[in-house]
Amino acid sequence: MSHKNLAGTESLAEGIHWAFEMERGQPSRNSPAKRPTTRETRTCVWRKAFSGFVLRTEVLILLAGLSCTVFAKFMVLRRHGVSNLFAGTLKVAYPDFLFFFAVFLLISCLYLVAAKAVASRCALVVSAIVSVWSILDAGWLIKCGAQLQPGVVALLVHSFGELWPLVQNNLRLRPILAALLLMLLLVVSGLFLWRLFRPGKAAFPKRVHGMCMLTSGLLVAGMLAARPVLSPRLGLGLIGEVLCSSSHFYALASLTGVRAKGAPAEIEARTIPRAGQRKITAPRNRTERLPNVVIIMMETISHSVSLLTGPNGRIMPNLARMAEQGVEFRHTRIPTARSNKAIWAMLTSCNPSMQYNYVEAVVVDPPYESLPTILGRAGYRSAHFEMARGNFESAPAFYHNLGFDWAWFRDNLEDESAHLGYFAGDDCRMIQPVFEWISQSSEPFFLLLNTSVAHGPGAYELPEWFAQEANTQFEKYVQAVRYTDYFLGEFLSELKKRHLEKQTLVGVLGDHGGSFRNGADNERWIPYEEVMRVPWIMQWPGHIEAGQIVDSPCSQLDVTPTVLNLIGFDTSEARFEGRDAFEHSDPNRRLYFASWFFDSPTGFVERSRKVVYWPNLDRGFEYDLQDDPQEERPRAMKQDEMEQARKDILLWQRKTSIAVGHRHYGKRLLFSHWWTYSAGEKVWAYYVP
Repeated sequence: MSHKNLAGTESLAEGIHWAFEMERGQPSRNSPAKRPTTRETRTCVWRKAFSGFVLRTEVLILLAGLSCTVFAKFMVLRRHGVSNLFAGTLKVAYPDFLFFFAVFLLISCLYLVAAKAVASRCALVVSAIVSVWSILDAGWLIKCGAQLQPGVVALLVHSFGELWPLVQNNLRLRPILAALLLMLLLVVSGLFLWRLFRPGKAAFPKRVHGMCMLTSGLLVAGMLAARPVLSPRLGLGLIGEVLCSSSHFYALASLTGVRAKGAPAEIEARTIPRAGQRKITAPRNRTERLPNVVIIMMETISHSVSLLTGPNGRIMPNLARMAEQGVEFRHTRIPTARSNKAIWAMLTSCNPSMQYNYVEAVVVDPPYESLPTILGRAGYRSAHFEMARGNFESAPAFYHNLGFDWAWFRDNLEDESAHLGYFAGDDCRMIQPVFEWISQSSEPFFLLLNTSVAHGPGAYELPEWFAQEANTQFEKYVQAVRYTDYFLGEFLSELKKRHLEKQTLVGVLGDHGGSFRNGADNERWIPYEEVMRVPWIMQWPGHIEAGQIVDSPCSQLDVTPTVLNLIGFDTSEARFEGRDAFEHSDPNRRLYFASWFFDSPTGFVERSRKVVYWPNLDRGFEYDLQDDPQEERPRAMKQDEMEQARKDILLWQRKTSIAVGHRHYGKRLLFSHWWTYSAGEKVWAYYVP
């Protein structure tokens, strides 16, 4: 090694040694910076002091966070097949560099004003919060291709016990990435705790802090000025727009309570009608027995997947056969991509709350007006069956609020061999209990069945007797869809075997879909058409003409009024939010949606026009679904159009709030086996054998 290189190495080592001495506030007596006598020595001291500042713990923590964000955006662009990954990553990470330089500016100002231990601790707290958010955002970005929003974290905190298994599933799917992110999180946490309890005195010259503040201030000002000019257009459609923002800015705005521009003022929560409060007239002068009503809600089945074909034909032949023998509502959409909220919309004909809480499950008496309570007044008995966990989202309380006489879950079977993973179960195992319940009485019945095996992401576990394990996640999902169709065929065969087919109205719907675009695993965060559009088919031999197709816009909100009118009820004064899908064929009907919960992307569809508003970007995007069915070419809306759309969307979203009143701690035994507890808007349930 040359003398010059050796000297450089010694200088670097000396600088690092200086950095840690200065961070402890204990510079060495022998340090040359203590006695600057010549210009060369002063330059060396300045270089060491500046390198020491950069190597401070809070700056290292910030660099770790920024690296995570840039890496995650790189991975998403790589998944989308961007040709120039380096240039593309720099463009989409531009707002993140801006944010981190702004944080560095804040820390520099803090040290300049108060170069004490308290300044060091405050800088550590700020850098740790920013870095931890960056690590979480990186995981979320790689998982679903969209940036993390505060509502996601709020949902996880609100229902940690229920959602933690889903988090574990995602960690298991990407073990190397999960290990790296968790390791980095531990390192950042360790550094933070170490320096929090042993802070340095920030014993750097004021000149260093002043220079850092000036440099970072100029960088922030320059980047802000250049941002409109450098605004990137990557040709990636909505994903490109979504990546070209920083989740840190939106999280900060949410933390400070800043609402999106044009957001309406708070609106008083709705009071949902209770049982008997809607004006509905039962069929009169009946000459025959009222039909049984069965609705099968298929877990994570979209309209697009129901049309898929394989080597042996359609992957859902039983569903296709039902459509041939009944009616298909071809353009059915959901208000939000969550199962219980979809069921609420279907059975009450009211929009569910577009927030992350489970307010619909907070126990009320009497129950809400719903399809079970309306049919109950006409002599029907009602039951709900599913092979999913009963305590998930406090399902017993939810179905109690909908007025069901009986609710049954996989826990009721008391046979763990039927369990499939943490959530689902062998759906065919509930067919026998269903028909045992049916045979208990000769009265007409209303029956709701939920399938479970296609619940994702990452699960799709099936009974060993059905199929061998597939390789990719999408192949596993397709097998779960095949199994769902198999269950549908088994149930309909049993119905026919018991001579109940002709006197039973059967409806089949998807609760929501999922997206597998660009490596995502059944994601619902971005409201693509494969998430928001579901199949809806009804069959009633002798009463519904075979082979009908309804092309007008429909919603899950339409199920209850459609079923009631079909069997002879008068709902003209019921004031449902939904419509009879046979009678109201308005092609200009506007259907609102939210992709998951309150601060997620939301919007509406009318005709072939689809508008999606992103709160974190405060921007709206418009699609023509006829010319762009894959939603790959969004049109940025004009300012006046965007302002009106934002106003309409946010107003609809706020109007979905549900009032349950001031509730204290409550305890109830429901359906003979379920202890339910509630406190405010939180509710949970436990099974009692």
